[in-house]
Amino acid sequence: MNDGDPQGEVQFWLDAKDAAGNDAARDLIGSRQIDLAPPSISIPQVVPLRLKKDSAVSISFTVSEQPAQDPAVTVAGTAATFTSRIGTAYAYGYTATGTETEGEATIVVIAKDPAGNEAQNDFARVVFDFTLPLLSVAPAKQEVIQGDTLVVAVASSEDLVSLPSIAGFDVAGSCWQSGAPRSYKCSLAVPGNQSEGLKDVVASGADLAGNEAT
Repeated sequence: MNDGDPQGEVQFWLDAKDAAGNDAARDLIGSRQIDLAPPSISIPQVVPLRLKKDSAVSISFTVSEQPAQDPAVTVAGTAATFTSRIGTAYAYGYTATGTETEGEATIVVIAKDPAGNEAQNDFARVVFDFTLPLLSVAPAKQEVIQGDTLVVAVASSEDLVSLPSIAGFDVAGSCWQSGAPRSYKCSLAVPGNQSEGLKDVVASGADLAGNEAT
């Protein structure tokens, strides 16, 4: 077959003549489907886009025609697991082991139609992030008395999925964005039942992949 050949159904007819030149009745002896076009694969939908160790990603896409077999899907070169199919819509899953290289990784989908035409889609990405964020805590003052409100500056080494939490003096405080990226201000009300001495003030937060740090 050549790229210039017509596509679709091709019929094969038998024409014959006898020795006297009489035409025999024309007979259809078969047909074949010619398919030179590879299937198309939609850009996969990837949820979530960032993975920590032991977190799972769902990969869903559609193929323009029924493949000869289930498509092959890899994440950073490792095979993903088939989870479901409805018509030509497929879903696969992958769980991060923590041994992958941190950073952006490519998701590759390969599908073949019944004629053997192969298509590949490698437009989707996922980010592996196994590093905990680093949180720094800086109280506005080192000494407080009962009834004071202690303001604490908190800074993170990377973006957090939500505001950090703050705790100290056996109570929880509240935090808000301070204006600068990855910078926060928190407040703690010092209760009236505190004994003298050093007290821990602890901030906690999770990065966009869900890695939690304290």
